[in-house]
Amino acid sequence: MPSEFERHIAMEPDDADRPKALQLYSQAKDQIGEVAQGTRDAIRESPGTLSMMAILIGVAGFALGWACGQSSARSEHYWR
Repeated sequence: MPSEFERHIAMEPDDADRPKALQLYSQAKDQIGEVAQGTRDAIRESPGTLSMMAILIGVAGFALGWACGQSSARSEHYWR
C-alpha cells in the first residue's frame, strides 16, 4: 500500500477529500443557481432593459470593429 506522500505524487484521489469536494461543488452550484435566478427575475421584470443593453453592446462592438478596421487599412482608398 502506497504512503500518503506517494499517493499525492501519483495524483491519486484521497477518499478523505471526496466529501469536502462534494460539499464545495454543492455550494458552488447553489451560488450559481441564486445568481441565475436573480438574473431571470430581473429580465422578467424589465425586458426593455435587456434589449437596450443588447443594442448598446452591439453598437459598441460594431464601433470597436470599425475603428480596428480603419486603423489596419493600408490606405484610405482600401474601403472605397
